[in-house]
Amino acid sequence: RHTALLVFAVALISLLSPATAPGATLATQESPAPETSGWELVGPEGAVSTGFCTICSFDAQTSWAVFTDYPNLGETTFMTSDGGQNWSPLRTREGYMFSRVSALDQSVAWASAFATSSAWEGEAGAFGAVIEKTGDGGANWSTLCLLPNIAPLKLIPLNAKNLWMLGVEITDAGKFHACILRSSDGGRQWTRQYTSPQFWEYGGTPSEISPLTGLAPACAPTT
Repeated sequence: RHTALLVFAVALISLLSPATAPGATLATQESPAPETSGWELVGPEGAVSTGFCTICSFDAQTSWAVFTDYPNLGETTFMTSDGGQNWSPLRTREGYMFSRVSALDQSVAWASAFATSSAWEGEAGAFGAVIEKTGDGGANWSTLCLLPNIAPLKLIPLNAKNLWMLGVEITDAGKFHACILRSSDGGRQWTRQYTSPQFWEYGGTPSEISPLTGLAPACAPTT
């Protein structure tokens, strides 16, 4: 399982993360100068990332950004309430990677993360998904559940009770399988809806899901 964890993390980073560098958020310019790309850096200061970053915006003013520092197995979450002009660090922690905030409104949001043993209260070799929730805009978070051997890729809330999750199951044999899970109690319990026969070969791997209909497009191998 340790080998599977390392292979998954390295493979995902190689696909999504070019190199360790200071983290930054870009914003489009309303009237960009001809010599510019039309984008400007808007912070946050002090963010460090391997290149894997996620952002969730509830409206034009409110956004959460997560920067993963993979070499140190850590991450920092920032929040802005003025459209990215100012950012506040909400928390920095170790043992968490590839986190993503999914907001229902300006106060209520969930965070899904792939966590190593430091998040599992001393269980040697344990890793998997950690689902958390905040009701005050990220100032405080509570852990809702731990899902062993699951790496969450995207969490999509429909309302306060119903959520969908796209993830990858990592088996003891070191195999990777895309999976879809659903919660009807706000993220405390999850029911598996689908598991693909393979992950890295694209076939059957969902890339998105509609929370309203449950429809999930996926590449299908030709026969």
